[in-house]
Amino acid sequence: MSTATAELAMLSNPPAWLEAIADGSAVATSLRRHVPTVRGCEVERIRLKQDSAHALYRATLAGPGNGTGPVVELLAEIHPPGGTPLEHALEGDIGDRAWRCTLPDLSLRLSTAPRDGGLAWLPELLDARRARRLIETALGRSDWFAGFRALTCEPRVTRYKAGSRCTVVYELGLPSGAPAHWPKAVVGKTYFGEKGRVAWDGMRTLWESPMRSSPWAAIAEPLALVKGGRVLLQRALPHHQTLKAAVEAYAAGGSRAESDRLHDLLRRSGSGLADLHRSSVEAAAATTWLDELDDVRRVIGRLVAFVPTLHGAAEGLIAQLDRDAQDHPPPAPMPSHGSFRPAQVVVADGDGIGFIDFDSFCLAEPALDVALFCSALRDTGLRAALKDGAGSPSTQMSALEMLDGLCQSFVSGYERSAELDPARVSLWETLNALTGVLHCWTKVKFDRLDYRMALLHHQLGKTPG
Repeated sequence: MSTATAELAMLSNPPAWLEAIADGSAVATSLRRHVPTVRGCEVERIRLKQDSAHALYRATLAGPGNGTGPVVELLAEIHPPGGTPLEHALEGDIGDRAWRCTLPDLSLRLSTAPRDGGLAWLPELLDARRARRLIETALGRSDWFAGFRALTCEPRVTRYKAGSRCTVVYELGLPSGAPAHWPKAVVGKTYFGEKGRVAWDGMRTLWESPMRSSPWAAIAEPLALVKGGRVLLQRALPHHQTLKAAVEAYAAGGSRAESDRLHDLLRRSGSGLADLHRSSVEAAAATTWLDELDDVRRVIGRLVAFVPTLHGAAEGLIAQLDRDAQDHPPPAPMPSHGSFRPAQVVVADGDGIGFIDFDSFCLAEPALDVALFCSALRDTGLRAALKDGAGSPSTQMSALEMLDGLCQSFVSGYERSAELDPARVSLWETLNALTGVLHCWTKVKFDRLDYRMALLHHQLGKTPG
């Protein structure tokens, strides 16, 4: 594919001020000038959004006798250079609700982070006694689980994104003589917004479809949707690792036996995804190529508002992708996972696999799921192979060839069960590679920029045009 190299080069050079706010030591040094008790600072997350830019930091304070004191979460408003200059201000004591501090040298205005108010039911899910009652009540409403009781309930948080979602696994101790079909482990998920209802509707329709008996991949049994659609309960799929973890381990230096096992897991994952696509179930939402292309345009526009020098970045590539997509029209949409990555495939003892996380379930062309899986596999694998560094060109090329082979096994598994347009997959993979680079900017994770630029240039050599 021909594209303006200079346009993409713009995305390789982040400004110093943006790199500084992602450097916990730089933030701690600046903050210490005004709050001497700060011992250190870690970056929790940074987001450059459409209408705002925020960072969340965890600052460690000094304790008695020069020991380590409490950790406080600090929310920062980001004010990029070029606007109204910030003036230093300090109000109250750090950690107090009314505390405020401005760091003009980093263009940050800090305050004490509020408690997570986006997930109203999170306290109940994290309390073992209350969670046990919630599970008993929710399952007991079903004839299939009539009389359900749990003697013990041990919660374990497996995923948490402040203000957005939380996943908790509950190990349940059942009464002696409990029916065999009662779940011994339940997964509880709480969401901000309607993701829980999307996941529930998708899981229920799939559970009632031929996908439930797929020989390739298991899906979790949906149990209940409660708390106004904000809490989803499902039976836990037994597993000891995710496919993402298997890819990471192999890419970091796996053996031939591990290679054979991983290729087999990937082929079966592809066949399982084909079964999902052929399940013929309905979905309320739909995702199209034009939706995603427009979203990329919006992301670049958002970045230009913070970094004006990015104006025109990837403009030629996006225009070329748009033309190529018109030359290769999509097939009819099918039921799709919507966020299918190696992290969404779990591996059980005996190497049985299962699919999880259906909160983006939608109708889409098959290439969306296939390309997203392959893009995420390459991203995970290249980072592990390079051990988070840039690596030499020969090391990068060798790793990319190995990862292409893994992706081909996944695609071959899909194609033994269903048809697939390779041109559409390649288009989506290129768009995903560009999105990965843009996420380095919107999340200010520039430690990933070098290898993601390598992934983008690698993909450009394979895109039709």
